[in-house]
Amino acid sequence: MKPGRNDSCPCGSGKKYKKCCLNKDIDKTGTEDSLRERLINEMLEFAEKKCGHSVYDAYSFFWDEFNPEEHLDDKVALQMVNINFWDWFIYDWVMGDGQKVIDHFITQNQHLKEEERGLLNRMRESTISLYEIQEVFPEKGFIAKDLLLGGDFEIKEKLGTRTLVRWDVLAIRLLPLDGSYVITGSVYPYSQRRKNEIIKDIMDHFDDYKIDYPDVPLRDFLKEESWIFNFLWYDAFLNPPQFKLHTTTGEPLLFSKAVFDIKDRTALLERLKTAKNIEEDKECEFIWYAEQDEMRTLLGRILIKDATLTLETNSKARLERGVNLIVTIANDSVTHKINAFESPDQAMKRYQKLAPKKLTNEIPKELEQTVYTAYMQKHYERWLFDKIPALGNETPVETSRTKKGREQVKQLLKEIENAEERNKNTGKPYYDISWLWERLNMER
Repeated sequence: MKPGRNDSCPCGSGKKYKKCCLNKDIDKTGTEDSLRERLINEMLEFAEKKCGHSVYDAYSFFWDEFNPEEHLDDKVALQMVNINFWDWFIYDWVMGDGQKVIDHFITQNQHLKEEERGLLNRMRESTISLYEIQEVFPEKGFIAKDLLLGGDFEIKEKLGTRTLVRWDVLAIRLLPLDGSYVITGSVYPYSQRRKNEIIKDIMDHFDDYKIDYPDVPLRDFLKEESWIFNFLWYDAFLNPPQFKLHTTTGEPLLFSKAVFDIKDRTALLERLKTAKNIEEDKECEFIWYAEQDEMRTLLGRILIKDATLTLETNSKARLERGVNLIVTIANDSVTHKINAFESPDQAMKRYQKLAPKKLTNEIPKELEQTVYTAYMQKHYERWLFDKIPALGNETPVETSRTKKGREQVKQLLKEIENAEERNKNTGKPYYDISWLWERLNMER
């Protein structure tokens, strides 16, 4: 029996297996994988010659209303989806006679050796499932957790380690070879944020499937309905998610501005300086905040320039409150002139038009990383005690005190870490949140 990732290492070091010899064991190679590659090439040739009549029907079913060439302009991505189709066609597509390509290949090749026939039978039984990356060993492989069928798997995949990072979610077909596992070819990547939604969609479909086939196990369902992973992948192109941004108090994010004409500047400044929940940040600039349990929430900024007062908030509701507050505080020293609103999409488009051209003298990578680390350190020190809408307006520290809450916080940490690992993998500044896991007493 192979030790589990969290078991003691059999080498006797006293360390956990994942911290000791796992990195060495996953790099071991054998001969079965090369045999698999040869058999795959032979089956592809066989499929094109003997099963061409079925390819068109399979292609139409697999892609339905989605045309990869209309949505993908990247050659690598188009190559990937082509591999996904042929992998599914060979392993899972049931032709008109009720047989699969791999079945016909075995039947029509009586000269197959025992080891070839045995490997083909293993390939025929393999199925796609949904996995989450637990650890990555550069240029060797990675550990993936099966989110549907259960279990952790050591996967030999050198090229994949150059793009995959911890907590990536993807659907793949695994095949046991040489004491480890390899990916047969198909890969369907999903965002970490969609993980629970995807699991729910699959299990809902499984429930519907059991109405007609009540005794079918989940593994057989995934084998028969493996097309669902492709559908869930391309559905994100046909129906892109509508991200709804909110303030820390749960209001829809909308950049909002109110402009006032100042009639008595001296009186206005005196009243702002003595007003409750308004604090002078720098000369003629004030912050408006709410305070609860010694925690401050920034609600807006008040800027005074010449004969104009500008109130800036990030929601319409806050602006309305702020306008009433300023009118009350300032009394007759200002006159409300106009309100203006800008959505996040509009702000992004405006920024892209106004953004300066790339400077020839870029900031040194080391300095950029230092600044980013310092900023994110302060951000996450506050984040632990901020009220998060996704956590029901509780703080991560508060939410992590219950079993259900710990799972919610753990999901947030995975999303954060996945994004930072991807930054690191692409050469961007990144932040290591390991201390957040420890601070919240959670294991990855």
